[in-house]
Amino acid sequence: MIKYLDFKPRHLQRLVELSHQVEVSNFATHLIYLTASKNATEIEEKTLLSIFSNPIKKADVYWFYHVEIADEPHLLQYSVTTLSVNNVYHVNLRLGFRVYPRVDLFFRLIAAELLKSGELELERTMIMKYAANHIGDYKFIIINSYLSFDNELPFWKALLIRSYYNLKGIGVSDDVNYGLDQSNVIIEKYPLVFKDRKPLKLERI
Repeated sequence: MIKYLDFKPRHLQRLVELSHQVEVSNFATHLIYLTASKNATEIEEKTLLSIFSNPIKKADVYWFYHVEIADEPHLLQYSVTTLSVNNVYHVNLRLGFRVYPRVDLFFRLIAAELLKSGELELERTMIMKYAANHIGDYKFIIINSYLSFDNELPFWKALLIRSYYNLKGIGVSDDVNYGLDQSNVIIEKYPLVFKDRKPLKLERI
């Protein structure tokens, strides 16, 4: 089950502060997370954990992409919600069911369009000076869950869940499903806890 948090105001402010923190090294110019939330004011808890866990992922611009498959075969539309100018954006991407979801390509096109319209401005840092393209470097973060060993589950239920994840591992990965260039993808693991274990009494001898 996906746990959502209200983006505004505390979590958003924290994200913007990290983006401007000069003492933390940049992880990427653009950091893109795929989100199941169509609502720009919601963010997955696991996404925040990913950003603020070691290593802390500082970026100039944070993007949250929601991909929606529409009934129209060749539809190709997007909308952008600016959560913090030049720092945080939420994108709803609506694709027809016959359109291959080349999210990597669409990200570059959308970022270029926002730069052209003035809705996004990038600092001319040394990284940008030598970047191969005018939008700078970018990374997609894919977060895959797994069954944590900290669960207190009956054997049969744990076996069923592990079987599900084993079958999922055989299928096509998200980076392929969304048409992402593997050189721009980082895959992370997120522990899923259904029921916390009872406190253990570890005796020192």
